[in-house]
Amino acid sequence: MDTVNRSVAVFLDGERLYTDCPEQSGRVGELTLPMLGWDRLEPLEISLPSDYLGKTLTIAQSTGLGEKQIPEMEPTVYPSPVWVSCGYAYESRIIAESFQTAIPAALCFVLGLLLSAAFLWQGFRGRWDVGLLIFTLAAFSLMLARLGSASFLTHYFPFPQTDVNALSRTLCLTALLVFLGERGSGRLRWLLWGAAAVHGVLALPGRASAASVLTSVSEYAGLLGLLAAAVLSLVWRKRGTASTACSHRCSWQPWDWGRQSAASAPWPIPHGGVS
Repeated sequence: MDTVNRSVAVFLDGERLYTDCPEQSGRVGELTLPMLGWDRLEPLEISLPSDYLGKTLTIAQSTGLGEKQIPEMEPTVYPSPVWVSCGYAYESRIIAESFQTAIPAALCFVLGLLLSAAFLWQGFRGRWDVGLLIFTLAAFSLMLARLGSASFLTHYFPFPQTDVNALSRTLCLTALLVFLGERGSGRLRWLLWGAAAVHGVLALPGRASAASVLTSVSEYAGLLGLLAAAVLSLVWRKRGTASTACSHRCSWQPWDWGRQSAASAPWPIPHGGVS
């Protein structure tokens, strides 16, 4: 029950289960419950006995003077929100959500470790690949985004001041666009880098308001960046195939043809045999 500053008393078939005013021993309809002098930060949870089926649940609550529209008239009472749930179902939902969160997060973590190992291995061999480092950042950001979207995160950690899920998704997409641009060639890759810059820079001030225009522009910039990456990948692949075919054709030099012709020409064998 979300009672906030109201005092309540709960009865099951006339038997009292809970009350905020234990000094009042009256039954239902004989209570005078006062308003609390403080607000409850968490909902009030009351466990029902195992034999609650078929019984009548009665909740009595207080009402303050501030809830009356006109003191001389009949007061307007606002009942507190009440939820009835099964602990087993709640625990099953938490377990299922934990597996749905842990498996993708673990896969992203393993991918980040493999990319980090590949980056260090190539670095020790004298070739530092910045693209692998950027892709590693994207993998770990995707892992944080999956963890930040879990509903049970605030039950174990303090409520974050920033939206971890949104910022991690922004960082992941920005790093991915930078990685794809780094793997490309020519001036066209600046399109991906520009989309990554617009998406990442506008996302930070846009998160200050849920209805901010900057947030929409940032999301559209990221979407256009992914579409541009899909198109440019086909262009770069076509250019790579054409350059490979040209290199095979250009590898045959005139002197190679001369060697081949000389090797295939018949050589006269002198009389007397070959020694």
